[in-house]
Amino acid sequence: MKMVLTGDMISADEADTMGLVSEVVDDEAAIMRAIEIAEQLSKYSPIALAQIKEVATLGADMPLEGALALERKAFQILFDTHDQKKAPKLFWKSAQPTIKAIKGQMPLISLSTPTNSYRKLCRETL
Repeated sequence: MKMVLTGDMISADEADTMGLVSEVVDDEAAIMRAIEIAEQLSKYSPIALAQIKEVATLGADMPLEGALALERKAFQILFDTHDQKKAPKLFWKSAQPTIKAIKGQMPLISLSTPTNSYRKLCRETL
């Protein structure tokens, strides 16, 4: 409340201690760290990331009942995606999925070196 009322500036370390930031890095490392995080996120399903962002952003300002309803709706949307159906199979095969979003369609997963049967499956689903 003090920050809100006084407008006092705080250091990055203080913001970290208060839980206002995810992590603190040196100025020289900031761009590299942002790129690392972006690369990590690029491996995830775009529709899942969008739903997580929406639930976290909107749900924070809603009563609990509404936030839980929003979360259930996101789960329903994500449960019906192509990614959700294929990712567990790839996981158990220890394959590394690459999530690809196609404009106007649910994101698709493809293997970095797809097999002929997987290529056929992808063609059939498109």
